[in-house]
Amino acid sequence: MLKSITILILIFHLGNSYGNSLSTPDSTKRMFFPKSYGGKKWKVLFSLDARRSYFDKQSVKINGLRIGAQYKGVHRFGFGFYALSKQIVFQNSEVDAADAPNPTTSRISVGFSTIFYERVLFKVPKWEVSLPIYLGAGKVRSEYLNNLGNYKSHSKTPYSLLGLGVSAKYYLLTWLAPRITVGHRFTYNTNSEIRKAFDKPFYALGISISIGELYKSIFKKGKSTL
Repeated sequence: MLKSITILILIFHLGNSYGNSLSTPDSTKRMFFPKSYGGKKWKVLFSLDARRSYFDKQSVKINGLRIGAQYKGVHRFGFGFYALSKQIVFQNSEVDAADAPNPTTSRISVGFSTIFYERVLFKVPKWEVSLPIYLGAGKVRSEYLNNLGNYKSHSKTPYSLLGLGVSAKYYLLTWLAPRITVGHRFTYNTNSEIRKAFDKPFYALGISISIGELYKSIFKKGKSTL
């Protein structure tokens, strides 16, 4: 946990140091590590966050939702909630249970919650590149098919995770921006099997929605700022 917090602080510090070293006095003109962007200090953040990754060599899709706030247009933070779009099924599994007809069929479900921080690295009116980091915790739940033909709960294994990545966003509208993220997920505080299965790279496809800008585009006249 201390290592994770140190990484987050370094990202924040390096971004501010780099931005302050640029010669232009107007922070809104800075493209790399801008100190601020746009005319509004605070905004509500709402993002759909679908991720693709691997679990024990199987390709999986993870559906997610991010809720939080944006400060000065370049700092974002909040909470994320994620779960597998469908359970992972394993055939010919060996299960240590009296009613398991070994080999049997087992299935896995995964869910986790996170806190996240994201710092804008590069910004122009339509394009943006940022550095997201998140810390989270979740559980891996397993079930097996018993000798009566029913799925029965077998184990619930907790784990913690740290994710680092790079995200690119394109603003179709002032309030709507598709996003792609690539990164790596590190798993700890769990057993070696979960770490081996879940310590994987990931890529994410998402859509960011600015509630405030959406409200302006519907109910207010005039040009909104990103």
